[in-house]
Amino acid sequence: MDATQLNRTGKPSDIAFGCLYLASDETAWMTGSELMIDGSMTAN
Repeated sequence: MDATQLNRTGKPSDIAFGCLYLASDETAWMTGSELMIDGSMTAN
């Protein structure tokens, strides 16, 4: 947990909400993007 800025481990719901977002109509104009759901691990 010290490696993340959120100071907690990820939960399955963290991934599920990202998947729901990508499957929603809110992303109709979203192309060529990456949605990083990693608790800021890649930012470190």
